[in-house]
Amino acid sequence: MTGFAFRDWLAPPGISVVKPIAASLSPAGEQNNMAGKSESGATNRFQVFATKCSQVAGSKWAFLAAGGAILAWAASGPYFHYSDTWQLVINTATTVVTF
Repeated sequence: MTGFAFRDWLAPPGISVVKPIAASLSPAGEQNNMAGKSESGATNRFQVFATKCSQVAGSKWAFLAAGGAILAWAASGPYFHYSDTWQLVINTATTVVTF
């Protein structure tokens, strides 16, 4: 996949300039292998799991949930007197989510 380009902003609504991940998968959910070898069941299950995770994490609902969690954390600051533990909660949560 190529990097993000300014032309991606100019695409009409509903038209994707970048090929979606699902388009590279066959109807059975298996990726076409250039060497012609079939993938193991574990690899295929991982691909399905990873694809579903990326779809969920990239959804508007995940974004709204993350934004809501940050707003709730920020609003709770005065209650916890902006303590070190209060700061540690958001630092730990964002680190875990990042990795």
